[in-house]
Amino acid sequence: PIGKTWYDSVQVKVTRRFSGGFAIDSGYAWQKAYSAGDDIYTATNALESVDEDFDMNAERHVSPLSQPHAVYVAPAYTSPRLSGGSILSRVFSEWQVSAMLQYASGLPIPVPVSNSNLYALLFQPTYANRAPGQSFFLKDPNDRGIDPLNDFVLNAAGWADPSEGQFSTSKAYFSDYRFKRRSSEQISAGKRIRLNDRLQLNVRIDFQNVFNNKEPENPYHVNANAFQLRDDDGEIVTGFGYVNYRNLAAKPRNGQVLVRMEF
Repeated sequence: PIGKTWYDSVQVKVTRRFSGGFAIDSGYAWQKAYSAGDDIYTATNALESVDEDFDMNAERHVSPLSQPHAVYVAPAYTSPRLSGGSILSRVFSEWQVSAMLQYASGLPIPVPVSNSNLYALLFQPTYANRAPGQSFFLKDPNDRGIDPLNDFVLNAAGWADPSEGQFSTSKAYFSDYRFKRRSSEQISAGKRIRLNDRLQLNVRIDFQNVFNNKEPENPYHVNANAFQLRDDDGEIVTGFGYVNYRNLAAKPRNGQVLVRMEF
């Protein structure tokens, strides 16, 4: 095997239906996830180096897919049927509106690579060591007040290279070294309209990022020795902990309308 995973969780789900066409489905999960080697979930693949002894228990570290807390809320509403058999009553009756709001802890940040000479000797990289007494962050990644032109998020002093020719004592990931929390907020509405015995119209409207949250890109985190550079105006150009404000991790609010006719 090229990997091993450990997973423990407590999950709670609450479903409630109310009168008037309203219902709500919600859930919460608390989990601990650890892995060693190759860790794959759906389209996400995270591969860490494994020492030659292949002792997976010794290689165990926080999973790169670990999110200790995750919660979702999914309300739904069905509008009442209007009286009468006119086209307008058919159009405005029995619309189904639903939302899916998901919130979770941030994913772990990979530990920076070491700048020692080990790779040149063995063609095998190693990680930087955690510097004692130093914080990983200069700014809380979840702080909405971060100014990417003036604020570095990650602390380069939080990491130190191992001695020349030595492997790192660091794990690939730490539980307290994480990217910012990401949310997923979407809403949809749909309706099936029967115009006559043979003709039926299906309408669906979907919106993503309904609250139009700005999701900045994750800070640069690969090399802690990457020089933190500012231009002549004092604005950040690049470096360890730099957030590229030109790119976003998620698209702005967007929607689509789907109309399908069946006959």
